[in-house]
This record gives sequence, C-alpha cells and structure tokens, in this order.
Amino acid sequence: MQSRNAYYSFKNGEKHEGQSFFPSLADDKEDAYQNGIVYYISDYGNIGRRLFLKPLPRGANFKPDDDIRIDHGYVSFSTSESEYRDSQTKKIETGQEEVTDTSGNTTYIPILEKIQAIVVTKTITVTASVSTQLWSKNVTGQCSVHTSSFTTEISDSYEEVTVEGDERALRHSVYKDSGEPAFFKSGPESDVISKADGNIGI
Repeated sequence: MQSRNAYYSFKNGEKHEGQSFFPSLADDKEDAYQNGIVYYISDYGNIGRRLFLKPLPRGANFKPDDDIRIDHGYVSFSTSESEYRDSQTKKIETGQEEVTDTSGNTTYIPILEKIQAIVVTKTITVTASVSTQLWSKNVTGQCSVHTSSFTTEISDSYEEVTVEGDERALRHSVYKDSGEPAFFKSGPESDVISKADGNIGI
C-alpha cells in the first residue's frame, strides 16, 4: 500500500513539474509502481483491470499474492407481461326499416348496429440471468480483492396480437401474430455467460 501511495504522489509531482527539482522523479515513480504490483493467478486468465493488479508472469520464481476463482451458476429464466387494449367501434347497416308517411309514400331507413372490437397487444419480456461468484484467496496478505458476486441479465421481448369481438369494427386490418425472443435462436445461455465474462474485471 505504501508503494502505491508513493506512486500517486510521484505522479502528482510530475503534473506540477516536480522533475525540475527532483530529476529522479520518473524513476522513483516507476520503482514505486513495480513495488506496488500485486500478482494473481486465476482460472479465468487475465481479469485484472486495476493498475496494480497483474497476472503472475509465466515461469515466475515467486508465488502469487492472490488466487482468484470464478464460477458461473445456472442460467435461469423469468418472464414479465404487459397488455395494451385498443377498443374500436363502428356502426354498420344490418337491414332496412320500411316507413310510410301520411301521404302514403314509402321510404326505407337503414337499421344501424354498433359493433365493437378490441385489439389486444400483449408484450412478453423474457430475461435470462446468471449469478457469478468470485472467490479471492489472499495468499500473501497484499491483495485487496475481496470475494464477491454479481448477477448478469439479458432480455428480449416479443408481442402477441389478438382481436376480441367483431373484427368488422376494425379501422384497418390487424396482423395477428405470436413470436418468441430472437435470442432463443442464438442460445441465451451462452449469450448471458459471455456477457458475464465481460463483466469480470477486478
């Protein structure tokens, strides 16, 4: 920890032109950086994103500071639904009524009936999720990586469209359809685990 603090102090000194007064500032910063590095081994390869966290070099003659293990759990699925109902009405002629006036003239008046149709659009969202566990074994006591877990999700939606009532009331034709999330075609299990792998960074 002292070496890392020294590194940032030297780096701050460089920003303020400290090398004008301390010619060895750049070398001191590099020494502090090298002394502050924490080396780890992991079954997931290079997962370190921190400045001072590095994978143990191949063939190193010293032991790692940390042993990190990653485990993905089972992929689970959940669904949620929302529904939108669009009510449409129309008056249609169902017949004619004969009407005779006082002069004996006969006319025909259309008989109108109000009809109704409801377009039901149901949106279904399917979510695939996986929990990832990170185990950290602090071998030398120098590593600040802690055992932790996180959850990764991917989602996709599709619609189911149906019509209730009299379809003659529709203002325009309705494409009644049912589908499934596109990610089912590509394999959601591998997709969500790939995303989880991308989230592994310590």
